[in-house]
Amino acid sequence: MVYKHEHTHLKNHDNLVKLLCLFVLCLHWMNPVAYLLLFLYIDTAEIVSDSVAVDGCTKEKRQDYAKLLVLEASTSDIRPAVWKNNLSGHKNNKEGKDFKTLKRRINYMMKEKRKGMLQRGIMVAVSALTVVASAGTVMAYQPVASSDESFEEVIFDDSIEDFGLNDIDENLDDDLIRSLDFSQSDCVYIDSDGNQIACQESEDTYALCTHSMAPSSFYTHGRNSSGGCTVKIYSCQRCEKCGYRANAVLQSTHTYVTCPH
Repeated sequence: MVYKHEHTHLKNHDNLVKLLCLFVLCLHWMNPVAYLLLFLYIDTAEIVSDSVAVDGCTKEKRQDYAKLLVLEASTSDIRPAVWKNNLSGHKNNKEGKDFKTLKRRINYMMKEKRKGMLQRGIMVAVSALTVVASAGTVMAYQPVASSDESFEEVIFDDSIEDFGLNDIDENLDDDLIRSLDFSQSDCVYIDSDGNQIACQESEDTYALCTHSMAPSSFYTHGRNSSGGCTVKIYSCQRCEKCGYRANAVLQSTHTYVTCPH
């Protein structure tokens, strides 16, 4: 009967499937359904193997097999690897999960009707639920719109002076541009409340941030070889939590013969 039990594990490739379940658990360790999937498969694999082992046996033979499982469970002190097949599990206290699992296995094998197909159906349903829940975890994060220009790759060149005053928007407040503080960084934000925020190049975007985007203006400052400077003004969206920038649109370019900053 023990050989039939282990042969069923090999026939059903239970070791491989357990490794796959463990891999899913490593990928989705924050998803409680992934833990449920691994637990149910381990439980189901043992119940199915027990059902094959006692198939066609008398009640007395089933009782002998159940006693063997209890004896093995009471003498084993080594915690088995999760991907291995274990006849009775490892030793635990009487209120532990392993003895409850063993009790459930014995109840199944003592019944004439086999419950293996029902257990496998439950396992398939949980597998499908795991896939759906994993997709829901991804969709829980709001997609962030891509920017049409990378701020990390803004290049300032002396040839930009060729644009002269033609690129200056007369409606912009020149006093505001002159009052910008570029002492800490050549990149400055101005939020909807008019607050200036220096942008540090080492500022990292949090990968798991759900992004609370707010309208903002972005100013870049570059010194020219002639002693002047060039200020580019962008409209963009900025995350109030992590500082992520998106949807940058160049509004105007201002070139000063003498840098006022």
